[in-house]
Amino acid sequence: MQDFLLLLSKITPLYAIILFGFIAGKFLKVDRESVAKIVIYFVAPVVVFNSFATMPPGNRYLLLPVIFFTVASILALIYYFIGSVFPARSERNLLAASVGSANTGYFGIPLVIAIFGSQYLNVAVIATLGLIIYENTIAYFLISKSNHNFKHSLVKMATLPSIYTCVLGVIINKTKLIIPVSIVDTISYFRGAYVVLGMMVIGIALSAVTKASIDYKFGILAFSAKFIAYPVLFATIIYLDNQYFQIFAIREHNVMLVLSAVPMAANVVAFASSLKVHPEKIAAVVFASTVFAIVYLPIFVAIFIK
Repeated sequence: MQDFLLLLSKITPLYAIILFGFIAGKFLKVDRESVAKIVIYFVAPVVVFNSFATMPPGNRYLLLPVIFFTVASILALIYYFIGSVFPARSERNLLAASVGSANTGYFGIPLVIAIFGSQYLNVAVIATLGLIIYENTIAYFLISKSNHNFKHSLVKMATLPSIYTCVLGVIINKTKLIIPVSIVDTISYFRGAYVVLGMMVIGIALSAVTKASIDYKFGILAFSAKFIAYPVLFATIIYLDNQYFQIFAIREHNVMLVLSAVPMAANVVAFASSLKVHPEKIAAVVFASTVFAIVYLPIFVAIFIK
């Protein structure tokens, strides 16, 4: 019960922001595509840059984002083929893109800190970098391909500034350049905006949800990936590491497990809204996964986290 109440206290503000977004979309008629584009093209690139520029040193840790990117991509591939049950290519692509995503930025990292303390922060941040890369490459490409051909989708993906700010952040990190304090302070504003606008996009998209836009088949498949397949894949990786490789310690294993069980990413809603690919459908599923996580995660942590 204590874990449940702690988790609830950490994520309740996120639901309040989603509610504000719902009100903005329902009664103020705020345009979700415009808000989504602000997140994708202005706010997210700054946050991505900061994540990579401030990445802690340690070659062992650098394998973590590779693992998360690989697992997300494998899940996307598996569910792309499973998604053949949908008649529309757009639904198939959206399912594949969304199942590899994880709400690590708004949900996972605060949860890791709440459970383990701030000493786990660096490990969690490094691990999430793999998902940032996945969402801004594979996930965006798949969603874009719903309405465009292969070449055009690649071009659309290449226009994402987060890809380039990621590279710039790595350069800053490896050359150990000092970022001026004024820029650091400004970046902190963007981090707050990233959470607020990202969650509001979900609420705005939810305001347009109708009974017809709720797809139970889509939701069940997405949940099976997010809350079953994702943790199982990471449990397998941890088992193999314990038995054969001994690369990571228990701290990294615990972070892997927690981040594998968080709900789907709000960024997918922003991409779907910007590209006009069933934003109401994916917003409903992302919101449902976030609500479900309130019950799922305390049980998951109690059973599997050492």
